[in-house]
Amino acid sequence: MSTINYFNMYSLDFSYVGQLKEALKLQEEDEIRPLMENALKATTIRNGLEQRSLNKSMLIEFPQFKKAIELIDKASTAATGILEKYSDADPYELQEIVHRILGISKKPLAEELKQTYLKIMQQSGFLQLKDMKIKVGDQVAQLFRERPEIDWLNLGCGEAGRDAVGSCHFRREKDHDTRAMTIDLSVLMGPNIVVDMHDVEFWDAIPNEKFSTINDHSYGYFLFDEQRSNQTLSQIFRTLKPGASLIMDHAFKDEHKSCLREIGFILDETQQIIARKP
Repeated sequence: MSTINYFNMYSLDFSYVGQLKEALKLQEEDEIRPLMENALKATTIRNGLEQRSLNKSMLIEFPQFKKAIELIDKASTAATGILEKYSDADPYELQEIVHRILGISKKPLAEELKQTYLKIMQQSGFLQLKDMKIKVGDQVAQLFRERPEIDWLNLGCGEAGRDAVGSCHFRREKDHDTRAMTIDLSVLMGPNIVVDMHDVEFWDAIPNEKFSTINDHSYGYFLFDEQRSNQTLSQIFRTLKPGASLIMDHAFKDEHKSCLREIGFILDETQQIIARKP
């Protein structure tokens, strides 16, 4: 069975999913129990599988939808693989619950509930705690060691998007190349690193001219933060190789265009791909 090791902070051992389900039966109703029951049943992933099956049955008689059917089949295969790998549970939703219990998530949770579910998860064997010091720079360095091929960065993205969870399911397929490093504020997206894209420590861990492409999958809502955008866009410029691009999927406001040009970016004719001079 697969084990998720969140950069040595904790491990989730999915061979103990059955024990966790049994322990949960003894817990009284509260705000976490239904979330955990849905995660253990992989409700979101299964609903996605059912919807895709319905979509495929509607399209299969029309040759012009061949590409759409291929994408549906790929997503369904990915979803089935997740269920097989993680004992029919949803690893992303379970990690989000773990983050709330450990106080990593920004969603508030009463201390009593934290302690109750921490005990349930640990005693079932599902959760093993390790070093709780969160150092995003160490996480980035470890990821680069494990995957030296990393050449892209996706902002607001994650592995979960390869199934049907999150907006990345609707993005360009090539954006999810194995060379891509993904970050997001929520573990539900299944990112490589759970971090704010404006985090200075995160950018400090990335060397100059590291990426050939940076994709913004947040539609600019978070990248163009009024207080921090100039600083973050400067870091993006620094970590892009000469001739590389920041690719965005939204129309720019005039102040955004001015900011990008001041930093050194060149807007192309579509004003969606912003290139750094070669």
